[in-house]
Amino acid sequence: NQLVKLSRILIPRREPKIKKDDLEKTMRLLDQRFIERPAVAVEQAYTVTNKMLETAEAALNIAIDLLYDYEREEYDQVVMLENQVDQYEDALVEYNMKISAKVLNKADNQKLNIMMHILNDIERISDHAINIADQAKLKASSRIPFSDEAMEELKLYTDIVREIVSRTKTALAELDLEVALEIRPLEDLIDEVNKLLSDAHINRLKNGICEVENGIIIMEIYNCLERIGDHCLNVAISLIQFSEQHFRQHDFGDRHDKSDPRYQEMYDYYRNKYTLPQTVSNT
Repeated sequence: NQLVKLSRILIPRREPKIKKDDLEKTMRLLDQRFIERPAVAVEQAYTVTNKMLETAEAALNIAIDLLYDYEREEYDQVVMLENQVDQYEDALVEYNMKISAKVLNKADNQKLNIMMHILNDIERISDHAINIADQAKLKASSRIPFSDEAMEELKLYTDIVREIVSRTKTALAELDLEVALEIRPLEDLIDEVNKLLSDAHINRLKNGICEVENGIIIMEIYNCLERIGDHCLNVAISLIQFSEQHFRQHDFGDRHDKSDPRYQEMYDYYRNKYTLPQTVSNT
């Protein structure tokens, strides 16, 4: 499969930035003594929440890499990272509940609400990373390689999903409304691409161009990618609600509303950035 060989050259394997030792170091930020200083506790919890999303993103990126070049050691890395995300979620839920019992100012209370709303979405991103890694394992053991068309389409789709997770991570880390507003047009593009690529893949199955076994794998991957976009949008919505309450003096308008022309501008930008393969008909 020439495209797979080429991808190994064009897509350098990502070195994981997150190690096992990071978990213990990060967990120490949730010191119970900070609970008596709620403002500090909120900031500590927010730092860990950002680390949780960073870890979920790392798991996803490695899982996607496995689709092009499967290695057992890296599969195990995805499992390890997903386990870290689960532990972060458990610790943060408990810590945030203790913070919520304290008297908080408006800003800290809203930040706490953001965390309590998005933890499950972040955890689900890592769950989908595991599912993608599982499909990569099945793909690696498939008796018939994926077609070049399927791999080209998969590369497009995974690139868009990498971007939406990366932009979501930036929006969360910086509480950046401008970045958060990019997520809805990106997620809408994901929905469009998901439908177009799924339709193209089903047509290949009907025409006997693709093996049923491979077709099931592809569709499961597509489902995971589409759901990741949904979870990123949920995170962005929470951030937008927070930002709108704090920065009403700015003319942000309703760019998370599809009727806003600035939404269309951002959608067109990403639509042009990620060009559909010629094998896909956009009619």
